[in-house]
Amino acid sequence: MPGSQLLHRRTPADAIQYDGTEEGRGEVAAWVRSRGGSADLRPDGALLVSTPNKGVIVPNHWWVVQGVVGQFFVIEPEVKVRCYDPAEGPNYGATLTRDQAAAIVVAADEMVREASGDQRLAKMAAWIHQLASTTEELR
Repeated sequence: MPGSQLLHRRTPADAIQYDGTEEGRGEVAAWVRSRGGSADLRPDGALLVSTPNKGVIVPNHWWVVQGVVGQFFVIEPEVKVRCYDPAEGPNYGATLTRDQAAAIVVAADEMVREASGDQRLAKMAAWIHQLASTTEELR
């Protein structure tokens, strides 16, 4: 009988911290929406972000993290510190060449064609295509 194992892998993720201000509330909502998520600015001043299980009100100074398949999570600062490292190092902020971006667009298009009804894969491939296309346009 196999025993349990403690697994650990830090996966890169995009995140934004809500600072509790009206301006910050709008920035976080716009950030979530720009990545295909749902965020509502409630009349009572709360920021509501849709997560895989339910809508979550984002407390001041908490983080909104986008997972590897596009889902959003609201996490407290302590959890963010324990689970995620800042993106630093020689490859952080690296840019793609036009040829690299074009190759990624071609690969993403192929992923979309081969997704065969897998909505998560198709959405991820479309996001990769959009990101690489934007990179090409910026050069």
